[in-house]
Amino acid sequence: MPTFTSVPELSLYPVPTAIGEDLVISHKSWTDPHPLIRIKRFRASTDYRTLVDRRNHVDLVRLEGLEIHIPPRGHASTVDTPEDSHEVASGEVGHDQTRLKFLIEKIIADGTLLEIEPKVEGRDPLQFDIEKLTLRSVGPGQAMSFDARLTNAKPPGLIASAGRFGPWQRDDPRATPVSGQYSFANADLSVFTGISGTLASTGNYSGVLQHIEVAGETDTPNFALKRGGPPVHLHTKFHSIVNGTDGDTLLEPVDASFLHSEFICRGGVVHQPGAPGKTVALDAVTTNARMEDILRLVTGDTKPVLTGDVDFRTKILIPPGHEDVLDKLRLDGTFAISEARFTSEKEIGRAH
Repeated sequence: MPTFTSVPELSLYPVPTAIGEDLVISHKSWTDPHPLIRIKRFRASTDYRTLVDRRNHVDLVRLEGLEIHIPPRGHASTVDTPEDSHEVASGEVGHDQTRLKFLIEKIIADGTLLEIEPKVEGRDPLQFDIEKLTLRSVGPGQAMSFDARLTNAKPPGLIASAGRFGPWQRDDPRATPVSGQYSFANADLSVFTGISGTLASTGNYSGVLQHIEVAGETDTPNFALKRGGPPVHLHTKFHSIVNGTDGDTLLEPVDASFLHSEFICRGGVVHQPGAPGKTVALDAVTTNARMEDILRLVTGDTKPVLTGDVDFRTKILIPPGHEDVLDKLRLDGTFAISEARFTSEKEIGRAH
């Protein structure tokens, strides 16, 4: 249900143009305190042939101060994480569609704010400040293509993405389909206490807003523990399920490697009831790791006192908080070394 605080201005020269301010669009059946869409200023233009033929067609729309607010609506199902059962949103596409009566060839909406309210009371909404946004072929009952660029909040870095969005689900916005490719550059990991590095990532995604499956890779050539050794080159391949409405992420799996070691992790980065922030809970295994690699990462010893193959199976729990990662890290599992060798006779004597 669109409303204006002032009457739009219409002009025919040099091309047919409509200019308006303070456009608000709300769902007629909802009483949410925020409208679905708020536009500070818009400018729409078309050609004379479209005007004369009365075709429902608009060439270009420019939006200033676009705000999109997604309320806490949508279905949910339950799946299991390594810790216990955790509610995640359904991946099913909605059935309703908003039937626009015209086609817009191109929308430019730089400086858009997307805010998604959490379904769990007490959590902060997710906010995305989209620096650059272009939409194409915005029309009745169809998906639109988009190009977007935004700065990620944590870790800070630049995200560029292109794909398709829609058709828009009027009665259940969280069930609106989305798919595309992304690149994430220059992400500064030092914002997380205890680690550092500059991460880059690329991948593909598909699903609906509340259940997005992502397959990609990350590359961090200078990953380090702040109380550990010199940086190592960390590379991962992953498949994850992201709830785009609250940021919770299930990892299924992550294949991480550095130096001559490889680890396979499954689990999630999720909110826990009654606790602020997110908890990292993983099951990690490896049958292809080296003791000298682990010692170099943790202690910085480039000439480790012990070498050998490592068989590592453990649960990893990192609760939220501002403490150093090493201080709050909890491990529960088994750790075995085969073909172990001390690198000096002095260390052999200490072992005896």
